[in-house]
Amino acid sequence: MYPEIMPQMYMIILSIILGVRGVPSLDESTQIRLQATVDGRDSRGEGFAALVDHARSWQPPFDDAQHANLRRIMEEPSLVRGVLFTIEGVVQQQSSLRSPWDDVNEWFVRDEHGVLFTLYVVGEIDFSDGMRVTSLARFYKTISIQGRDNQVRLYPTFVTSSSAINPIANGSILWFPWILLPVLAIASIVVFTLGRIGKHKTVGRQFTPKQTEQVLDAVRDSTSTLPDNPAQALATMYEQSEEES
Repeated sequence: MYPEIMPQMYMIILSIILGVRGVPSLDESTQIRLQATVDGRDSRGEGFAALVDHARSWQPPFDDAQHANLRRIMEEPSLVRGVLFTIEGVVQQQSSLRSPWDDVNEWFVRDEHGVLFTLYVVGEIDFSDGMRVTSLARFYKTISIQGRDNQVRLYPTFVTSSSAINPIANGSILWFPWILLPVLAIASIVVFTLGRIGKHKTVGRQFTPKQTEQVLDAVRDSTSTLPDNPAQALATMYEQSEEES
C-alpha cells in the first residue's frame, strides 16, 4: 500500500470504529505536521496534507463554530492555524487540484465584506459559481499573490469537507452584479410610467434606455471571464472589488 494513503486510511477506519461524528479534534500527529506550515507561500505542503487527511474523517451532523474574522486572521495567522471556524460567502471560481489531490477542489470565495479567501474542499461536490454557501473549515495559512498592479496581497485559506458545506439562498446577500438587474428593471418601469403621466415625457423616455445601456455594460465588464490561472484569477477578482468600492 502506498505510504501517502496510510494516514487517511487510519483516520477513516478509526472514525468508523469509534463512531466519531462531526469534526474530530486535532490529534498530536496532525498538530506536529501543521508546525511545518509557512505563511505567505503559494504552496501546499505537509500542513495542507495533514488538514486534508483530517477533513476526510468528518461526518455529519456538525456543531457550530465561531465565525471567521478574515481581517483579524490575516494579522496573526500562526495563532489560529488549524482552528475550526464557520465561513460564509459567494463562490466565485472553482477548479480541481492535480495529483496527489485528485479529490480536492479549490474554491475562491468572497465574503459579505468583499474579502476574498480560498477554500479547499475535500470530497465530491456539485455547486455552481455564484452560489452563497456556509461551512465549517479549519484555517490553513495565508498566501501572498502579486496582482497586475504589482501589489502583493495576502489571502486566507481554509480546508473543509464537502459534507460540511451548505447552500444559502442568494437573495440574502447583496452581490452587486446580480442584484443590480432586477433593481434596474423596477427602476426603469417606474421612470417610464412617471414619464408618460408627467410633464416631461420625452426626457423620461430618452433617459431610461441610455441609463440602462450604461449599467448593463458595467455588469458585463464586472462578470467578464477570469484568467484560468488560479493565482491570477484571485488577484483579478481582488482588483475588481477595489475598483467597485
